[in-house]
Amino acid sequence: MSTLSVKHSGGIGDIIYSLPTVLSLIRDHGISRVIYYLQLGQHVQYSGPHPLGTLLLSADYIDKVRPLLLSQPYVQQVEIYSDQKVDVDFDQFRRIPLNYSMYSIARWYFLFVIGASWDLSLPWLNVVPDYRFRDFALVARNRRLQSPFITYNFLDKYADRIVFVGVEQEFEDFRMQCPQCSRFYQAPDFLELARVIAGCRFFAGNQGMIYTLAEALKVPRLLETNIQAANNIPQGGACYDALFQQGFEYWFARLMSARTTP
Repeated sequence: MSTLSVKHSGGIGDIIYSLPTVLSLIRDHGISRVIYYLQLGQHVQYSGPHPLGTLLLSADYIDKVRPLLLSQPYVQQVEIYSDQKVDVDFDQFRRIPLNYSMYSIARWYFLFVIGASWDLSLPWLNVVPDYRFRDFALVARNRRLQSPFITYNFLDKYADRIVFVGVEQEFEDFRMQCPQCSRFYQAPDFLELARVIAGCRFFAGNQGMIYTLAEALKVPRLLETNIQAANNIPQGGACYDALFQQGFEYWFARLMSARTTP
């Protein structure tokens, strides 16, 4: 087999977490070309407000993730799924008899794609870094999967060294806790978002698509973990997680004071 076709209905973080399995299949089966099909119209009940409401994937989000997927040298096509025959249906992970609030999202795919394995301490996403925020911590926080024991209000003392990334509503929520943090960047697509994350000082935030990018890139990162579905597991490089305020502030200060590479 030289061409591999795969299909996924989202969300974006789950798509990114499927890429180690794609890389495993490429490595073990002599694949030179990947077609990634994305399915529209599937619904889910999120744990909190989401930009897509109850949709897993929209046409706009496909447009935003397509440049990121195509930037990976092994992905030649990203198409909307319309009943094409595929080699791997990544939506099968939703039928595994698991408690989805546990384990590791990336490893869910290994459970049904027999023989798939990947060292998740290594980067599985590669982009050309954008260093415009090389001296800044990038921070993101959505309304889902927050720790009830963590507030971001201490970040005001670092306001001149923080840029919030995400969507405007999340930034407005963030400013309620951190009124001095006024810098905001909303990327036009997820490739550009990945590039600024790859070039930043470090990333800090809660579980969601933006943290998944930081995890896939293996930039220095701090995860605000949660008590509902702690299924993002930091691995590899300078990675830390915290459930409580003291730990989150400790690791944030450590990352802010760490020397950066030139």
